[in-house]
Formats: sequence, structure tokens, C-alpha cells
Amino acid sequence: MKKLFNKKTLIYFLSFIIPILIIWGYIGIREIISDGTFFKRGQSFLVVDMQNQYNPLFHYFHNVLSGKDSLFYSFHNSLGNNMASTIGYYLASPFNLLYGLVKRTDIPMMTAIIYSLKIALCSLFMNIYISYKFENKYSNLIFSLSYAFMGFTTVYYFNTMWLDVIYMTPLVIMGIDKLIDGKPFMYIITLCLSIIFNFYIAYMLCIFCVIYFIYELFIRYSIRDFKNYKKIILRFIISSLLAAGLSAFFIVPVIYGLKEMLRYPINDYQFDFTLKSGLRYLIQDIFPKFFIGTHNSSQILGRTHPVLYISLFSLLLSYLYFFNKRIERKEKVLSLIIIIFFIISLLIPHFQLFWQGFSFPNGYIDRFSFLFCFFLILLATKCFYKLNNINMIGFLYFLISSVFLGIYILTQKVILIYIPKNSVMLSLILIFVYCVLLKIITKKHFRLISIFLLIMLSEFAYNFHHSFISQNNYENDYYKNICFRLDEGNKNFYRIELIDYVNSFNDSYVCNYYSVKTALTTNNVKIHNFIHKFGGSQAYTFSTYDASVTPVLPSLLSTKYIFQIENNNAYYDKVDSFLVNSNLTNNEKIKMTKYTNPYVLSLGFVIDKNYKKTYKKWNGTPLDNINNLMSSFTGINKKIFTAINRKKNSKLDYTYYINSKDNYLFFSNEYEETKNASYYTYVYINDEVVLRLESFNIGMSRLNNNYYNENIQLSLDDDYLLEYFNLYYFDEEVFKEGINKLKDHQLENIKLDKNKLTGDLELDEDSLLFLSIPYDKGWNVYVDGKKVDYEEVADTFIGINIPKGKHKISMVFYPRGLRLGAIISIISLCLIIHLKRKEVVVNDKKNKRKNNK
Repeated sequence: MKKLFNKKTLIYFLSFIIPILIIWGYIGIREIISDGTFFKRGQSFLVVDMQNQYNPLFHYFHNVLSGKDSLFYSFHNSLGNNMASTIGYYLASPFNLLYGLVKRTDIPMMTAIIYSLKIALCSLFMNIYISYKFENKYSNLIFSLSYAFMGFTTVYYFNTMWLDVIYMTPLVIMGIDKLIDGKPFMYIITLCLSIIFNFYIAYMLCIFCVIYFIYELFIRYSIRDFKNYKKIILRFIISSLLAAGLSAFFIVPVIYGLKEMLRYPINDYQFDFTLKSGLRYLIQDIFPKFFIGTHNSSQILGRTHPVLYISLFSLLLSYLYFFNKRIERKEKVLSLIIIIFFIISLLIPHFQLFWQGFSFPNGYIDRFSFLFCFFLILLATKCFYKLNNINMIGFLYFLISSVFLGIYILTQKVILIYIPKNSVMLSLILIFVYCVLLKIITKKHFRLISIFLLIMLSEFAYNFHHSFISQNNYENDYYKNICFRLDEGNKNFYRIELIDYVNSFNDSYVCNYYSVKTALTTNNVKIHNFIHKFGGSQAYTFSTYDASVTPVLPSLLSTKYIFQIENNNAYYDKVDSFLVNSNLTNNEKIKMTKYTNPYVLSLGFVIDKNYKKTYKKWNGTPLDNINNLMSSFTGINKKIFTAINRKKNSKLDYTYYINSKDNYLFFSNEYEETKNASYYTYVYINDEVVLRLESFNIGMSRLNNNYYNENIQLSLDDDYLLEYFNLYYFDEEVFKEGINKLKDHQLENIKLDKNKLTGDLELDEDSLLFLSIPYDKGWNVYVDGKKVDYEEVADTFIGINIPKGKHKISMVFYPRGLRLGAIISIISLCLIIHLKRKEVVVNDKKNKRKNNK
């Protein structure tokens, strides 16, 4: 028992438990202040992407763990999607298994618990690494806690899926140290786990592994020692390949999934950089970010600035590292090269692109900055354990530069408004205190170490408070109001759309229904492009469409029910109405109406087998594309939407003569989706605003027709995001004719069981069955138990050629690359076992020789 509770164990225990106490102490205070509603109202972690993306996916994973959903494929992901890349990016953390222990309503609370555990592991694993590389002392807590509460982990507290690689990083780097000493297996295992936990952040870690390996190799060996270099480099390459190979069972399907993922094109303006702008950015957006509280909610949690806070004490030591006479000059030069490389990476877009997988992120930039922070904390630790020979000039330089930076920040009233002035003053005071204490400290002064820890814990708590955004989020009230009315959709397969009353675009995961809406980084590019070209709205990660505008697309996509706050929907039949809370923020009630779509088609229906002769790929406005799609599917050469004749007055101004008594007119346009997220324009008729086009209605809109037998002037503010637009009539009779023809032969008795789907079909002749399921090579399709081929329809969906007669259709989905990845992993594992056995044999021979001597 004494060995179990020795000093080393106590230090590790403290490094693990202190972060948990800080986090839950803070949350407990917030819970008391808010009268016990902090978690009840979802204020704690359900913010930004946690609310919109991660929390719904945790509900999905809860279903997976309870056996209700598939790990391979989900129809809750828009029209249906391979989940390999989504699992790999969002849900591969081993901590997510804890969601299976709680009720769905307790998922936000479990998210907070998981966050605190991950931060605790950041501290523990950093402490283990420092103890291995230096000494096992209580002072290690200073640096392990600096790593646990650095700006990256506190500002991005809601991006919990990134944190697994953050807590694994010290172990991976420790594995590199051991690899250089001839023991590669820790590096292989920890790197493999990091890749599995989150391939995206692990990609950045892999880059840093190469950098650190070269750095450590050059520190330990002379350039002339080529034999050691050659042997160790070969060991590093083989070990890295084995780590990747061991993770192949997981990562290969992810890679195949990424091929279908939406990636926006890189624009020239993203590479804008000059020496002048770089220096300005360095002074205004990089240096200030080392101060306390400079990552806060006023700048939306660092969406446009790098996250660099590492504690002021660690920052001081990383600076004094270069004035420490006990550290060799060669090591200082190598360290300075790496620091300069990181700073260049923060400044120059080309380097940022390289670090972030050759794709600029949508907010939360410089996601590799945690590695820069790790390296600075490492330098600070090295300096601390060689503290005796630091020239006073180093302290003076740091104090002077900090004061000048503080004065600059305080005098910039507009440019640096996101930095709280009181935080700057507190930072300067603490820097002075740390300098004084550090100058008088010795390794024997344990009491001073305790003082340092107390001051730093207060610093961490203050910074955590400023980084922690709070917002009212009535998730539980929302889902109580609406979820139970939606999950009935699972009894038979059909889709549902909510209009105007949405908590997130991924509500379908939480409420367990099927919807076209989605908002994920891993969106399927086929779905995204289809929705874009057929009247929906897209910007970066989200994809949606307004099912209330016209019944055409909802009918084709098997959307049976529409829930809408308005109660005068033009094309659907009213089912019932009920009251919900208004705006999710108060107790005011508003009426929600449920409609059924009388024109809805099954998930599968027969289309004209000669559709390819008339189908044209996405040419014109969304309503033009819908015309072409319907006529090619039905073989009826009539237009559902007819463009109204017009006279051009100018590029943004047209005159239309309205000769129809229809209740509605339809406005439709092409647009550039990359600009759609942050821009809007107004549409005017006779100088009166009739539409505001923005992210959620940009594809097509419906207008009341109050202009029969009139000339109207339609104009726009500008064409920044509009490529082409027009005004249309809707011919409901032509639409009904087409829908009735498609209803003749539909897939019936559809049953969905995780990644399997079955249905019955009866045909009078050989036909092409259309399924509103995105085309993916991972599907295995069977007709009456016999495997058949399938094709891509309309550049997006699945089509199956089926002979006449009665048939049982069944489909099973397995991610591509699963078998290949498993084979690679097995081979890699066998190689690792072989190398381990070989190492054991070699060590046994060495021990026998020693004993014989």
C-alpha cells in the first residue's frame, strides 16, 4: 500500500484531479448563481457547433450504442450518408462510450463530464512525459496544468472531439524519445490511437512528430554521426508506417468517405499576404494572445485569431530559455528555428493550408496552435530545471517587451477591442510577480512552488471564466415540445421537414426522424450540390431547403409531413395544430401546424428508363433544373414552372407583365454558395421590398401575386451573390400529372433496419427504379436475393434496372475500404508482434552474455 501511495503516485493523482476540481468548481458556482438552471437550460456546453453539430451526433451515437442505429450508415444524415468520415472526425473518442450509460436527456451533462476527464488526462499525460524527460517533482504540476488549461483547451471546450489528440500528444512525443533510444513500441501504439481518435487533428500531430524527431535527433547526436542517424531514421519511418497500418481498419474507410466529402475551392484572396500585413498581424493578433483573457466571447471564441495562451509563467520561462547558460547553444538555435517556423505558419496562409489538410477551415483558425503551445511549455520546463544560470538581462527584456505590448494594446481603442483592458493590466501585474518570485526561487523552496501553484490556479480560473461563453439554450423545452411528434416517422420510411422552428439543422438525430436538412463538416458533396442546384440553400457546412415554397422537391424526396408556424400553407393538407414555446427563450406560446403532403412519393419509384436522353445536368436556375428533372423522370414534355416574359431595363432591373391569376409567383436564381453565408440582398417589386435573400432562402422563394394584369418592375440591390435570376408561374396541373404517373409503380412495405433496407416492387415491364438515396459504391443491392449492379441517376441518386414481375428489393451498406483496412491492420499487427519478439530475443541474449561475464 505504501508503494501505491508514494510521492510519484500522489503527483500523478494531483495532476489528474486538480483540473476536474477547477472545472466543476467553476460550473458549480455558475449553477448556484443561476439558481440551479445552468445545466437545465443547456447553458454550459451547448453553444456554437456543440449545439448545432456535436450534441445531435452524440444522440445518434447513443442510438448506435443502444442498437437502434447503424455505425456504418445513417438516414438521419440528410438524404442518407456513409458515416465513416463522420465517425472518424466527430465520434471516434473512446469517451463517447460513456454516452451509453445515461439517458438521452442527460447527454449535455455527460458532455461536461467527458470534457473535464479529457482536460484531466491532458494534465496527467503531460506530467508523465515531464517526469520521464526530467524529474518527478511537485513542480511538474506547474507545467502539466499549463498544458491542460492552455487557451486551446479552454477556448475550444465545446470542440471536445479535438481534445483526444491533445491529451495523447505528450505520450506520442514521449514515444519518439523512447524510439530514439531504441524502443519504438510506445510511439507506434500512441500514434495509432491518436489517428483513430481524430484523424484530422492527428494529421497535424504527425507533421509535428517529424519536426520533433529531427529536432531531438540533432540535439542528441552530432551531424557527423551518420551511422546513428541512418539507423534511427529508418526505425522512425518503419514505426510511423506501422502506426498508420495498425489504424488502417479504421482510417481506410474514413479516407474513402472523405472522397465524397464537401470541400470548398480555395480562392486567391485567401492567400493575400504582404510583409506589412504580416507584421501588423503579428503585433495585433499573435503577441497579445499570450495574455490572460484575450480569447473570449466578444471575439466569438477565437474564430479569427490564433489561440496561444499557455499561462504567463510558462510564457516567461519559454522566453528565459534562450538566456539560460546551462542550455547548449545548438539546442537554442534548433528551438528558435521551430518557433520561427510556427510563427511563419500563423502568418502565411500557404503554411496554414499545409497544416490544416490543404483546406482552409470555416472559423477557429490555426488549429495546429496547440502544438506550438506544447513546444513552448516544453521549453519552459527545460528552462525551469536548469534555472540557476539566467542572466538578469533576460528578465529585464521580458518585462520591458511585455510593458510595451500592454501599453500598445491599451492605447488601441478600435483595433484590439476584443482584448479586455483589465485582463491586460492583470497580465502585466502577474508577469512582474512571476519575475520577482522566479529570480529568488531555488529547487529546494517547496513553499515557493506552492505559491506559484496557487497564483497559477487563480490565473487559470480567471482565464477559463473569460473563455467560457454562456447562452440561453432551451434544448430540453424545445425537444419536449416537438420531438415526440416527430419520431413517429420511423414507423414507415418518409421524411419530415420543420419550417421556422429549428434548434439545429441536425435535429433529426435528436428527435429520431428523417430530414433533408444537415449541417456537418463531413457533408456528402453529391447531396450538397443537388440541393444547391434544385432550390435549396447552402453555405459551408449546412444544407437545407424550404419545403413550404413548392411541393415538387419535397414530393420527389419522400417528404410526407411539414411542420410550420404559419397555418396557411398553399399545397399541403392540414392535420392538426399545437402550441410551442416562442423562440425557445420564454413562456410565450405560438401555434405550430402539422401538414401532410398529398403528392408525396415513396423512397423508391419507377422513372422513364430513357431519362438520360432528355436529362441535362443542372443548367439554369433551380426551377429550370426542376423542370428538366421532372420531364426526364416522367417522359412528359411539359414545364411545371414557366418563366415569365420580361423586358431588361438594366442588369438588375426587369419589367414583367403578369397575365396569370395564380395566387403565387416564384423567384429563383443561381448563386455562388461560398459567398452565400455572409451576404444578403433585397428583391423589390415596384420599389417595395418583397424578399430578403440570404442563407436560408436563396435558392427559390414564393411571392403573393397581387399584380394580375399589371406591369411590374422587379429589381435587386446588387448581384454580388446572384449569377442569374428570373420570375416564374407554377402549373399545378402539369405537376399533378407528373406525380400521378410516378405513383404508378412505387417501392412498398419499406423497412429500415440500421444499414439494411428492404421493400417490395411489382412491375408490368422492365423498368428503372429510382431511389432518393445518394449514390455510393458501399451499397450491396439484391433483387430476390441475387446481387445486382446499380447506376447513378441525376448525378446524385441510385437507380436499379429491374425486370417485370413481383420482386423483393434489399440493400445493405458497408463502408468501402473496410476489408482492405482490416487486412492492412492485421499485417501491421503481425509485423509489430514479430519485431517485439525479435527485440525480446536480442535482449535475452544480451542478458545471458552479461550473466556469463
